[in-house]
Amino acid sequence: MRIVPLPALEEELPDEQDDTFLEALYAARQEDELYLAEIAKVDPESEKAEGKLLKIERALKDRVREALNLPVRQTKEDLNLVRHADNHGISPSYILPMPEDENEDGRHQDTDIQTLMLPDRLTRVAKSIIDKGRSFERETGVNVFHAAFGILEWKDPAERSKFLSPLLLIEIRVDRKQSPRSAEFHVSGIEKMSMNTTLMQKLQSEHGLALPEYEGGSIEDYFLLAEEAAPKGWDWKIRREVMFGIFPSSKIAMYHDLDPSRRALADNEVVATMLASSGVGDGSYAETYETDDPEVARMVPHLVMDADASQYSALVDAARGDNMALEGPPGSGKSQSIVNLIAAALADGKKVLFVAEKLTALDVVKARLEAADIGPFILPLQAGRGTREKIYESLEERIALGRGGDSAGRDFESRKNALERRRAILQGYLDALGKPLGHTGMTVHQAIGYGISTAPTLSELRGDTEILNDDITAGNDALTASRNYLSLFQGRSDIDLHEIEEFIGNRARIQSLESSLATSEIGGILGDRYLGKATAIVAVEREVRLARAILDFENTDLAVSILRSADADSLLRTVMEIDERRNDLAARAGEFCDSVHLPVDYRSLQFLFDHKSDLEAASLDPDALLDRAQLKRSEDTLRRQGYTELVDWAYSDLEDFDPTRLAKVMRAIIAKNMVDKAFTIHGSALQDYDGQDFDRIREEIIERDRELIRMSRKVIRQGLLRDARPPQGNGIGRKSTYTEMSLIINEMNKRRNRLGIRELTQRAGQALLELKPCWMMSPLAVAQYLHEGMEFDLVVIDVASQMTPENAIGALSRAGQAVVVGDTKQLPPTSFFRKMLDDEDIDEDLREDSESILDMANVAFMPIRQLRWHYRSRHSALIQFSNKMMYKEELTIFPSPQEDDPYMGVHIVEVPGAYKSGRNEIEARAVVSAVVRHMTRHPDQSLGVCTMNSDQKDLIIDEFERERDRNKIVQDFVSKWEEENDSLEEFFY
Repeated sequence: MRIVPLPALEEELPDEQDDTFLEALYAARQEDELYLAEIAKVDPESEKAEGKLLKIERALKDRVREALNLPVRQTKEDLNLVRHADNHGISPSYILPMPEDENEDGRHQDTDIQTLMLPDRLTRVAKSIIDKGRSFERETGVNVFHAAFGILEWKDPAERSKFLSPLLLIEIRVDRKQSPRSAEFHVSGIEKMSMNTTLMQKLQSEHGLALPEYEGGSIEDYFLLAEEAAPKGWDWKIRREVMFGIFPSSKIAMYHDLDPSRRALADNEVVATMLASSGVGDGSYAETYETDDPEVARMVPHLVMDADASQYSALVDAARGDNMALEGPPGSGKSQSIVNLIAAALADGKKVLFVAEKLTALDVVKARLEAADIGPFILPLQAGRGTREKIYESLEERIALGRGGDSAGRDFESRKNALERRRAILQGYLDALGKPLGHTGMTVHQAIGYGISTAPTLSELRGDTEILNDDITAGNDALTASRNYLSLFQGRSDIDLHEIEEFIGNRARIQSLESSLATSEIGGILGDRYLGKATAIVAVEREVRLARAILDFENTDLAVSILRSADADSLLRTVMEIDERRNDLAARAGEFCDSVHLPVDYRSLQFLFDHKSDLEAASLDPDALLDRAQLKRSEDTLRRQGYTELVDWAYSDLEDFDPTRLAKVMRAIIAKNMVDKAFTIHGSALQDYDGQDFDRIREEIIERDRELIRMSRKVIRQGLLRDARPPQGNGIGRKSTYTEMSLIINEMNKRRNRLGIRELTQRAGQALLELKPCWMMSPLAVAQYLHEGMEFDLVVIDVASQMTPENAIGALSRAGQAVVVGDTKQLPPTSFFRKMLDDEDIDEDLREDSESILDMANVAFMPIRQLRWHYRSRHSALIQFSNKMMYKEELTIFPSPQEDDPYMGVHIVEVPGAYKSGRNEIEARAVVSAVVRHMTRHPDQSLGVCTMNSDQKDLIIDEFERERDRNKIVQDFVSKWEEENDSLEEFFY
């Protein structure tokens, strides 16, 4: 039906339609003291009220004209809207005509609803009501638009003032449509007529009065019943009027739902746990599970959307039946987790209730479940979306689906096993890399990395190694040439190479001596004592030793003469004494050399004598000798551990050798040995695939994982169809006694006057749960539609940080398991309709410790499960401030490929505005200009406007609505996004 204004008094003046005048008029309405004072004096009940308001408005416009130096307006005097209506043949009375009254022009049979407002005022009032109603609905999930039929005027004899209370209410929807001249407003009913439960409660609780029940049918008959129910001595009158407006009274249903005399709420285990918990908890967070663990993966076999490790861990907790508090910052995948959680629960045969106050939260989850092909199994009962027509349409679609098969399940298992095999390959590789390598204190991955990092050192040694190999080759050749002599060493268990070399040398010398002895000149010296090889060596040796002792004189003739003289024995004794002293010195020198670990080449007495001054200098620095001793010990240790070649290499390159290189070389050799050992132990896992193979396997896993998600949707859908067992109920006798499927089929066969949703859920609740095992509701809808005894296996509450405990308990009292989802960093619940008592005056035992149901859940359901990966922002600047100031930079933010895009992110646009009385007119115009520019250039991109105070918001709305009335592009943009994607991204301001 269309809401119609009175005809315009006159044509609007053109100069009062431009922006300059309208902006000045808007400011004047807020600031003109005379205007505000005169408005306050008007009695809204007076029949002349509208005329007075019109005059006040006109006078204000005239003052604005004067302030703007506009020409004086020519006016008519003594305006009266009642007379104006009469002049146009319109009855100015608010009293409804009687049913038998008819008018010749058929005015009571049309679809127009006449008001006593002029066009501009009707537009302003309608816009204001629509804006307030939608804001309330978005925030609370409650539709507060109602049409009131009948006004009860009543007064208790003990009271002074009369009350005016709506008698019957029906939810309505007001839609705005654009006509060529101006905006038009159309109203339509949503639910059936019902009584004003707030009035009923007030009369019952304060006065013990009970209004007669309205059970449908004629409103006129009910007016008569209400009249007859007048208490004795009371002022009691039914005014036959209709009012459209905002009536936030329906929360009385929640009051009744929580009445302990009706239901024992604390008998529910979830509620009892939450009420019994106190304090602030320890704030502990649950550990993330190893999602690739087969035991963990078995808990949640089906996903309908992607899930990271933290999200999957939450699903595992829910699958185990744990009550849970799930915290997640904005964009961390809370809604995505809820969708997977609901889908997993449905696949497990559970009945799920999803509750949120905000319509946006309900719509987002609903849209994603529909995208996952689970839409037919959802029963949405949120405000404005649960109309009878839509509910019955969805039931018809659900029943038409029939029964499901099991083909998707078999295909799913086959594909899942193939995926697991590919994952096992990667997992085997990862497991091998992660295992400890012996007692090294390293994993295989660390050891391989260590080997790679030290590989350049081994490359530098390659040249030295090649030289060493040449030396070894030469040595091998010498050994081969000596094989003929090995027979001399038969019977020996081991043979020392040095011993062989010494033997070979001695053998050569003997052969040379035997050859030389035969022709030696020594025979001439020894005379007949010389017998060749048979010479008495001992006697000759004494003489030779004596000769050697005097060789230092470098006088050969003297030595020969001594040998020939008779004094040889005496001289020999003297030489032997000297030799003993020499041996003593050699022994002492050996002890010294051993103590300082001198090399063999440096141990001779002659060497020590030649370096006497050096030794004397060294005795002055004993630390140097100790360093040498330590070096020697290190050398011996290395040789014992098999690094003789390395030590020899160091000594062979002694002059150019850098001692610091030895540590690097040692580390490189050890690292290579560790890598070799790792590949010996784990070779099958590490060597069967190369990098390209793993890249290909990863791509296959990604694709098959996505395929499994698509198949999971089919599996869940088929399972829900196959396993649904809705009870038939009663289908015999009077139709008013029908229940369950019999009732549903009966109502679906009707074309009009179908049963209301409240009664349908009460009489066919179990059948509805079988057909649609996931119900989505606001807390108010829970109280309105869920009768006593209806329970759910799982209740999920979203945006719980902004839901009060009293609003949530009704849903939780019907839960076998609860998952409470939200973010404690967001704003707490608003006290829009409460704040009745000051906390300071409340007894400590009655004090409310938690502001939100999430606060209570964080204490009752520990440890808290937390999401920490941020996905939503397509530019990091959108979340950086919140991450730093609210989340201590603990969010994991993924870099965006558009980080340098000048049209993305956060930017400041400075405007030379002037702030006055909570408003900035210049800035408001700049905002509206930017809005119109966006709507013109980017109609495919949704838009929203936020302000910091309500005054500035009202100013922007007024500015924008004027632009909307005259700009078709703006109208089309707003309409498009109201319909797009179930209005999830509608334009807001």
